[in-house]
Amino acid sequence: MSVSAGAYSSIFVATPLVAWLKEKQPQYQELSKRVAKRRAAEAKAVAEGRVPEQDADQDDLRDEQDGDAVGAGTGIRRQPVNRSRSDRRSTGKRN
Repeated sequence: MSVSAGAYSSIFVATPLVAWLKEKQPQYQELSKRVAKRRAAEAKAVAEGRVPEQDADQDDLRDEQDGDAVGAGTGIRRQPVNRSRSDRRSTGKRN
């Protein structure tokens, strides 16, 4: 019972509380204003029948990607190859 109560409080109580407290910080209030402004501009563009403008951050991300990369031009970032220590360890077998 206590495990389920702990999981419930972590998901449904603690997470919204932390999010609410973070929203009170100045940098997140500024971000909220920017998001609201951008959404209003996109809604206005759609209402006028135009395609909403791309965000400058998305354009920068596309410029950084290779032309032949998987997902190039879609804003998808490629993940680095996993190089764990087990890949470099010998198996203990002798040649």
